[in-house]
Amino acid sequence: MLLSHDSVFRIVSEIKEMNSVFERPEWMGADWENELKYFLEEVEELEEEGTLDKSLVGSLDALVDICVFAVGALHKAGHDAESTVAEILKAPVVEIRAIHTPEHYRNSAAAVLRTVLLAITTFIGEKRTVECFHEVYLSNMSKLKDGKPVPGNLPGKFGKNMETYFKPDLAKYLA
Repeated sequence: MLLSHDSVFRIVSEIKEMNSVFERPEWMGADWENELKYFLEEVEELEEEGTLDKSLVGSLDALVDICVFAVGALHKAGHDAESTVAEILKAPVVEIRAIHTPEHYRNSAAAVLRTVLLAITTFIGEKRTVECFHEVYLSNMSKLKDGKPVPGNLPGKFGKNMETYFKPDLAKYLA
């Protein structure tokens, strides 16, 4: 079972808020080639964590990050929260490792979200899934300094305010 509309809306809304705070506003235009790069990095992390290191926490982290980047891409492309939720709820399940082109990713972002949310929810349940995403939201917001993003060392990436930052504790959702 996929998450309820309300749960998906809460997850999507918090991710969209993070994007706005981190200067990735709606309608700024998604660079799908760059978005694909972020997506493929997380898929690689998922494969490494899940198959090589056999880390459930690392796998959950990679799955959550896949969702954060996919919602972020849709957000930058101008999709509002409600239309994103509607797309996710009606999207098919997709083989995420088969996505290798920016166009395929652009056309499959909602299906990626449905697939990954379904996997997480099946594994830890709806309530813990929503709580897990909220934990990631709080962690990302803890990176801010005086309500503003800290510049990072790579284009499109932000740093962390080490005075307030805390790493999300995803292990507690696997207990």
